[in-house]
Amino acid sequence: MNRVGMVSGPSRLDDASFLFSAWSGLTQARTELGIKTTILEAAEEGDLDSNMDYLTYDGYELIWAVGYNTQEVVERAAARNPTTHFCTVDVAFEETPPNVTSVVFDEHHGAFLAGYAAAKLSESGAVGFVGGEECELISKFAAGFAAGALHANPEIDVKVDYAGSFIKYNAGRVVAERLLGAGCDILFHAAGSAGKGAIRVAKDRGKYIIGVDCDQAFLAPGNVITSMLKRVDQSVLALTRDLYHGVTPNPVRRFGLADDAIALTPIMHPAAGAELEHDLAAVRSGIVNGSIEVPSA
Repeated sequence: MNRVGMVSGPSRLDDASFLFSAWSGLTQARTELGIKTTILEAAEEGDLDSNMDYLTYDGYELIWAVGYNTQEVVERAAARNPTTHFCTVDVAFEETPPNVTSVVFDEHHGAFLAGYAAAKLSESGAVGFVGGEECELISKFAAGFAAGALHANPEIDVKVDYAGSFIKYNAGRVVAERLLGAGCDILFHAAGSAGKGAIRVAKDRGKYIIGVDCDQAFLAPGNVITSMLKRVDQSVLALTRDLYHGVTPNPVRRFGLADDAIALTPIMHPAAGAELEHDLAAVRSGIVNGSIEVPSA
């Protein structure tokens, strides 16, 4: 295996989040394994099929499809190209095709930790979630965040709103302004490039926000108080390495808290301290051992 490609749903490589993490994993694989890599970003939904066709016709032996909305494209491509292996991120098939590996994450577990931290640190008694598109995947983030906040403080007011996009920066700004205007003093986003707009609003308003997927503290130091890491890079590197070395992966690979593929970065908030870190560690252990159940919807 010498050529590995990647396609994405409508997203932006400069999102400093989900797609950036996926591509970072593939660039690490390129350095480690000496393979040729390329990425084709979809400006709109219709680009996915043509981008996938380009990579299969050009002889890429492994193709990553990144995003919850790539399922149908992968199913069609896998059926037409049985000798090509496909890996997906955030797609759950009813029956995974034989030449497909599905990578999924327990995002709601990390969102629970984010909600717990937000509720413990909130002074206004209200925290908010900024989602990208309203879909099953982002609903997992919202559900986990709300459950974690209520676990920390049963009286907390949790507000949820959606930008309707993962790529429209200004849509993220609008939602963040709305949530802050409604009394929230700490936000958590799962909104891709739109989330960068939310981060900018938090910075401009002197409020706090929790980043996602990658450590986003650099976008607004002092305002991004932690980030919920979703190590898509780690999964892309691990699966690409296995396939390069001829290891046949399971049809579904799940990543979560137990293998540190889901985690919070250290809390950087004036009121945070050893007690909160201790509490978060205890909550994390409870989720991993099953004593704390986290809803996914």
